[in-house]
Amino acid sequence: MIPALQFILDRHYPISPADAKKIGASLKQISGDYYPVRQEFWGAVYDAVYGYLTSTQYRPTQVMPMTTALAKAYIDTADIAYVDGGGTLPMDEDTLSLAKSYMNAQLGYVDGLFETLKGLRKDGDFDAISVAFQKANQWSDSLDGFYNMIKLKGAGNKMLTFTQMRNTKESCDDCKKLRGQRHRASWWISHEFVPPKGANLACSAGGHCGDALVDDNGVEFTI
Repeated sequence: MIPALQFILDRHYPISPADAKKIGASLKQISGDYYPVRQEFWGAVYDAVYGYLTSTQYRPTQVMPMTTALAKAYIDTADIAYVDGGGTLPMDEDTLSLAKSYMNAQLGYVDGLFETLKGLRKDGDFDAISVAFQKANQWSDSLDGFYNMIKLKGAGNKMLTFTQMRNTKESCDDCKKLRGQRHRASWWISHEFVPPKGANLACSAGGHCGDALVDDNGVEFTI
């Protein structure tokens, strides 16, 4: 049983057969201390979205639990990622400031999410299970990007190479140019070229180029 699928079944989430079939590809298999944090956050987003779409509740009923879960997930992830990267807590001031700015930006998107859901609920033409599944994946992917960023901050001067780890049908021009390049972790952060979907990569809008940063022992450093 795929761990992510088992997690959903254990929580008794309603899930469509189509989503169950593709879950192996759409939910990442992540180990370590970050795994339960991500899964719990995924569940919180799913709960909030599905709960709102299948009820007549006002937004605050679901917004407040989601914002609480989001803040906790980002705080916990920051500490875990920094240590995973080789850093020692407490985080330095620069990393702490970066972590706070990312978390606050995500908190600012919550109202927009529920505005979108409000429109869906008003129109009535939606599948609550699929929408909840999609949003949980999207928000968890953003948490992954945050994990990668803080992990690299913890790594400091560690040398990492941009490498295609999974063959995909897509390859944006930026990823093609960067493959094989080796730089310090701090360089990748400063240029915002942290795969997958780094802010300055052409695939940031949703591409799937299959790249990661790899250390000199060939171990995948980003997720």
